[in-house]
Amino acid sequence: MKKPILTLLLILTTLPLHAADAAIAAAWYHKAAAQGYASAQYNLALMYRDGRGVARDAAQAQHWYEQAAAQGHAKAQYRLGEIAYGEKHYDTARDWFEKAAAQEHAKAQYSLGVLYEKGEGVSKDYAQARAWYQKAAAKENRSAAYNLGNHYRYGLGVVQDYQQARQWYEKAAAQDNADAKKALQTW
Repeated sequence: MKKPILTLLLILTTLPLHAADAAIAAAWYHKAAAQGYASAQYNLALMYRDGRGVARDAAQAQHWYEQAAAQGHAKAQYRLGEIAYGEKHYDTARDWFEKAAAQEHAKAQYSLGVLYEKGEGVSKDYAQARAWYQKAAAKENRSAAYNLGNHYRYGLGVVQDYQQARQWYEKAAAQDNADAKKALQTW
């Protein structure tokens, strides 16, 4: 009986909700989250983050992300990585991104590429950055494809290869990456 309620809540929160409906959804998510359902914990965190059905509360959002992440919820792990990155806690961000990336989370893989490219929380390593970007790009992450184009265009850790650069830019542009479209216009 609990799974159908959770499924219904997931469907409801993807629809535009009136404040009263969002408050009811938040109350149900809270009940399911308190019982240890990782998806409910994650969605309750989103509701606290956005102030949907509950007062906006970053501390509560982080608490529920942490609860879900402790159960291996990849999206929650990624969100915690984003929070840590925004606070410039790069080591913590890397740890969370690695956990999510190990579960094939494309945005986490892309974010690890950024850390390695910039040398934030890790030693700067273009080969590692490229490897993470390639994993993310294989999952249609347009920013990763664009960054791979830059690696080949400017020879960042690879032999400069304009043909490879163009192919990556085209892939990113086909996914509506504005920077890749701009790069192709200068070709």
